[in-house]
Amino acid sequence: MRRAVLVAVALYIAAHFLPAYQRGANPRLLSGWQISSETMQRLFTRPSRWILPSTNHGARFRMIYVAWLANPLFCFGVAAVLVTGRAHPRLAGAIAAAAGTGAVACTVAYAIYLPPVLFSSIVWLPGCYLWIISLLLLTTIGLHQILVRREPVPTPEQALAVASESSHDSPESARV
Repeated sequence: MRRAVLVAVALYIAAHFLPAYQRGANPRLLSGWQISSETMQRLFTRPSRWILPSTNHGARFRMIYVAWLANPLFCFGVAAVLVTGRAHPRLAGAIAAAAGTGAVACTVAYAIYLPPVLFSSIVWLPGCYLWIISLLLLTTIGLHQILVRREPVPTPEQALAVASESSHDSPESARV
């Protein structure tokens, strides 16, 4: 399961370096990193613009931050699986599944709330698709951790006890 999480992280990182989207006829391609850093810069330099209602931007401007919330949710889910995944796999899976589902919900809410004029003018590029795939992969990893039953790994003493019981029960061991 650790490898699957690392694949999700690799896709997530790759998505931040690839072009994510382009708006309309604007030739400037925006990478995932540019989009995320610009959003963070707006969040910390002008927090009143997204907290207080505005007549010129309205709620659509705040939806950018809803979509950005997928990033910390993804990081939280990955940290849960990597830190507590071995000791408490179902708990880590539940946290990862909830974080991944929340991240996907934030992304879908943003896409649904965009006005059709703006949504039709956006050209989605590979970085955006990789980002969404990494969010879905985290959700799948979390659900797998929850739903797939694992047998506990036997301790060395338990393995020796099982081996000695099976060697006493077989008739071949009596002949040797």
